[in-house]
Amino acid sequence: YGSVGWSEEEAQWHKRKIAVWHVAFKPVEWAPQLNQERRAYLKMLVDVESDQIVGFHCLCPHAGEITQIMATVIAQGLTKAELDATLPLHPTIAEKLVGMDRRKDLGDDPNVS
Repeated sequence: YGSVGWSEEEAQWHKRKIAVWHVAFKPVEWAPQLNQERRAYLKMLVDVESDQIVGFHCLCPHAGEITQIMATVIAQGLTKAELDATLPLHPTIAEKLVGMDRRKDLGDDPNVS
């Protein structure tokens, strides 16, 4: 597990409108395994007004390394649009950070194949 920045509860405490982007998927490194139900999960909190990334949480292999990437992103004040404009690091779990298109706060299902 990795976490940096605000949680959804902290965003409410700060009285900020937050978009909560998320994705659940089977990482490439798990492809040979037969257990199809096991998923990695990434969640990114984005301030709606500024598009600035204010929080990140993940439950997946290599969570420490991915969280370190996001700590730098948050510390530099990058926006989701700026992160989406970068190249995804294929084939890694971190590639799912780029182009997240499912919103938890709108009820979108996080699962991708």
